[in-house]
Amino acid sequence: MAPVLSGVPAAGYSSPHRRSRRQSRTTPARWDLRHPSVRRPPLPSPGHRVVSWPEEGRRADVGSITIQRVYEDRPAEGAVFLVDRVWPRGVRKDDLRLDGWLRDAAPSKELRQWFGHRPERFAEFAVRYRAELDAGRESLRPLLDAAAEGPVTLLYSAKDTEHNQAVVLRDYLLEHPG
Repeated sequence: MAPVLSGVPAAGYSSPHRRSRRQSRTTPARWDLRHPSVRRPPLPSPGHRVVSWPEEGRRADVGSITIQRVYEDRPAEGAVFLVDRVWPRGVRKDDLRLDGWLRDAAPSKELRQWFGHRPERFAEFAVRYRAELDAGRESLRPLLDAAAEGPVTLLYSAKDTEHNQAVVLRDYLLEHPG
């Protein structure tokens, strides 16, 4: 509690409910990232990597495939596919511009629940998920067709940008084109 002298808080103390002098009522709170005046860094998130080819004069079966959290505001490139088995929380279906929602390309319910987004299980998760992808290769056809035509963005909802199914799926698609 701040020391109070004659009804005014002592210098250096402020109420947690009062705005600072620098923050007016028209300025959004620092945590309100939805406000249009809040600028986001132009750099991609840590787990966001862009892999593309072909080299000059060489045709490839797969173009660039990027991954992006569904909650990010920056626009996705090319064909956009949601690769989660369940719809992301707090996102209205009207708010996403999707070329497809590929539930069958996502990990099975059992594998998802076993993984539980624990980073220490990610290596084993990747092995098991790749086995599921091998078994259900036909579910990847829309992704492969879109990647042959141009850039593709895979949307996911996991908080961890480095240990999720979209990372494994992107790497799998790049290793097994067509």
